[in-house]
Order: sequence, then structure tokens, then C-alpha cells
Amino acid sequence: MKPLRTLLLAALFLPLTAFAQEAPADRPDIEELFTVMRLEKTTNESLKAVEEMISGNFEQQFAARAGTSPEAQAQRAAIQKKIFDFITSEINWAQLKAPMAKIYAETLTPEETKGVIEFFKSPAGQAFLDKQPILMKKAMEVTQTRMMEVMPKLQTLIQQELQASQSPTPSAEASPAPKASATPQ
Repeated sequence: MKPLRTLLLAALFLPLTAFAQEAPADRPDIEELFTVMRLEKTTNESLKAVEEMISGNFEQQFAARAGTSPEAQAQRAAIQKKIFDFITSEINWAQLKAPMAKIYAETLTPEETKGVIEFFKSPAGQAFLDKQPILMKKAMEVTQTRMMEVMPKLQTLIQQELQASQSPTPSAEASPAPKASATPQ
């Protein structure tokens, strides 16, 4: 269950990398918005949180398979480092900034962007930014808990659907049920 949850979370970030080669939007207001929103810092913190979650899950799974000997721990640490090095080389602010700028520019008008910038420069906006990591952490915990609650039902549904798709379907040649007569006899 945990590998699926981890993959689902990672999947939230991976689609953004598909746009990494696109040029950033030509909107200086978007750049200012990213700055006042501390988006680079927030993105890095989010990726770090994903890394920590993967780390915890990976440690448990690896220990269950390979044990907890010093050799197994060293092997786990080496594999984990390769995984994290790969993730950070493929998913980082330098690669996400251009597609994020494009998304923001397509979604927000210059007037809306100006209003959002003003909000984030305000005391309320700054307080929100200061508390955003806590909000994100708690939201992630709620989502993980809910996924764990839903997972058994989801697995049952998937099994049922797979079994139903493998069951032979009634053939068209089967004799149809007798029709009721429209006229009384």
C-alpha cells in the first residue's frame, strides 16, 4: 500500500517535468509573483517532504526484505542516495520554473496577478506563506491517512473489475429468453 501511495504522490510532481523544455512566459509580473510567494523555497521544501516520505517507506520495505544488518543498511543507504539524486536531478526548481510560469501566465490575467502579489506582500499574505509548510504537512498527513483507509476498498474494486473483465461474456448465440405475447390468447 505504501509504495502505491508514494507513487501517487510522486505522480503529482512528474507531469510538470514534461513541460521543462518550454520557454518561460514573457510576464515579469509572474516572476515577481514567484518571488513574493517564495515559490522556489516552497517547491524545494515540498520535494524535500516527498523525499522524507519516500525515505521512511523505503527504509521499512528494505528492512522487511533485506534485514537490518549493517551491510543491509549500507546497501539501503546507497540505493536511497541514487534514488534521491535521480529525483533531484529530474525534478527541481530550475526545471519546474518555466512550465510553472507558463501555467500561471495562462491561468492568471495581469490584473489578477497584481492582486495576488499585493496579497502576498500584505501581513496576511506573509502570515500565510509562513504557515504554508505547516498547512502542506498537515494536508499531506490527512491525504495519506485517507488513502490508507480507502486502499483496501480500492484494491477490492480493482480485483473485482479484473475478474469481471476476464470472465467469459455471454455469447450472442445464446438462446434469448422467451418473449411475452403482446396479444392475449
